[in-house]
Amino acid sequence: MRPLTRQPVGLRSWLLVAMALCALEAGAMGKGKGKAPVKAAVKARATTTAKATVKAGKKGKKRKLTLQEQVTVVLDERDGAVRVCVLDNAITQGATAVEVNALLTINSDGQVFGCKVEVTSQLGKDEVRGCVEQVLMKAAFPRLGQPMIQTQRTWRYAYGN
Repeated sequence: MRPLTRQPVGLRSWLLVAMALCALEAGAMGKGKGKAPVKAAVKARATTTAKATVKAGKKGKKRKLTLQEQVTVVLDERDGAVRVCVLDNAITQGATAVEVNALLTINSDGQVFGCKVEVTSQLGKDEVRGCVEQVLMKAAFPRLGQPMIQTQRTWRYAYGN
């Protein structure tokens, strides 16, 4: 029997752990068993709608979230799916830094009308862009009191040796 020894965690081990965590998160978002992590993450719908509220004050009164706060909540729910896109398409290929910039146009029904994604990475730019566009186009935002709004979000991921 071999004695147990501590060995430093390498890039491959880190990636396997990170991908497993993202797969679990994406599977939970997809609410389906046996689905591929990215497909489950892409199909996941936002669960927070215009009815979102937050507690305010000591008395526990609830206030409605502003439109910008509601949009931020929906985009925050998409963080896991964007992370899966970056891990699967850039980090596993050897990229050490990835930045994803998204400019979304949302119509009055809360649907994504336009999505412009720019990716800064050494490897896998096109694959990451396509995956993130799919994720963001499936997002369900609250109904707006305006004909259209635009919002921007930036995600940054880095891995150093």
